[in-house]
This record gives sequence, structure tokens and C-alpha cells, in this order.
Amino acid sequence: LNEYFDDIFNKLTIEHNPLNLKGLLEQIIKGLSFHAADSKNKLSLHLSNGLDLAVKGDKTRLSQILNNLITNALKFTQEGNVDVKVELLGQVRNKVKIYFEVKDSGIGIAPENQEKIFNDFDQVRPTFSTKYGGTGLGLSITRKLLKLMGGNIALESQVGKGSKFFFELEFEVAEQELAVIQEVKSKS
Repeated sequence: LNEYFDDIFNKLTIEHNPLNLKGLLEQIIKGLSFHAADSKNKLSLHLSNGLDLAVKGDKTRLSQILNNLITNALKFTQEGNVDVKVELLGQVRNKVKIYFEVKDSGIGIAPENQEKIFNDFDQVRPTFSTKYGGTGLGLSITRKLLKLMGGNIALESQVGKGSKFFFELEFEVAEQELAVIQEVKSKS
């Protein structure tokens, strides 16, 4: 079965279409706010300056990654906080590097299980699928999508104190955005 999923991912292509990153993030948070309220969680979005630009990327895949990470954070947190932080790390010519983080105050993950959760169909404990739902594929798919996009996911976690999943991706700045940036620089 793992070979089947690997074969599917090998056939995927990542799109490079213009997308409004800030708008996409706000849309994702708005869409998950009802889920947050149901689990009595506070869901918040923290954006650094400079993220209101158009970049070229795969809106569908990025949405899938962020939705999965945020949904997991909400699922494993009850009456706590889920914070999504996105930060512009820098720009070199027409490329920007962006840091994404989803941090929760949930149940956390023991050190011996932190790599295991990225395996296909693996869950920390068999009882988790009964209690929390899910197939054990979400984080595996997330990791594979990020690799296709040139990134890698990492996590920090402590049992009973929550988890932080984070990754960096590089995007090409959309051409209309580059023209505006160059125009502003030439006037200053």
C-alpha cells in the first residue's frame, strides 16, 4: 500500500500560479473557526509584515497542508489555543522565503512517537483513531507534499504541553508584484 501512495505522489505536479498568500491564510482560518469554536479553542493567525504580496505557488496543495496541520491541532486540543504564525524570512531577487508554524496547547506527542506520526497509517496509539478519528495518513501526506514543494516539516512537542509543527517554503514573487516593488524602489 505504501508503494501505491508513493506512486501517486511521484505523479503529482506542483502548480506555480499567482496566489494571494495573506488572503489564502485568512480564508483558511475563517473556514476552520467554527471547528475551533466547537472544540472550545481559540484559533488565531499571526502574520508578519510583507505578506500581502502575490506569489506563485500551488494554492490547493498549500491549503491542504495548512488545513491538515490546523485541523490536527484543533482535534488534539480541548479548550486551548491554536496559533498559526506565518513570517516573511527574506527576499532575494524574485524569490521569498516564508516560515509557517502551527502551534497548539494540546495533548502533545512523546519523543518516541514524533517520527512515527509521519508514517502512512500510523498513529501514536491504536485507541487514537477511536477517540480522535482519522486514518493516520494526514501527516504522511503533508510531509510528502512539502517535499514536492521543496520543503520539509519539523516538530517540537512535549506531552501535556502541546505541539509545534513548522516548515519553510520558497515562492517566486508574481510578476505584477515585482513590477510594483521595483517601481517603489526607484521612487525612493
